[in-house]
Amino acid sequence: MQVDTTQDASYFGTWASLRERKILCFAEGDVITTTCATPESFAREMRRLREWAVEAGYWLGVDAGSRAAAWRAAGLGDLLHEEAA
Repeated sequence: MQVDTTQDASYFGTWASLRERKILCFAEGDVITTTCATPESFAREMRRLREWAVEAGYWLGVDAGSRAAAWRAAGLGDLLHEEAA
């Protein structure tokens, strides 16, 4: 799922996989992948990412699309666009 921010561009973006517990960031040609060992560590990392982006004024929310129910079931509904708005 795309993690939307006001900084998204062809050279920057962040994506997150709830199923794989991975967060991928693409920034100016660099790719950074964070793999979390547990669902709890994935939730912590996603909330840390949101905290940083909110403080910077960039946060919009996770665009989970048809997977929104899975994010809510995992206790991460507050990260979604519709809940974050």
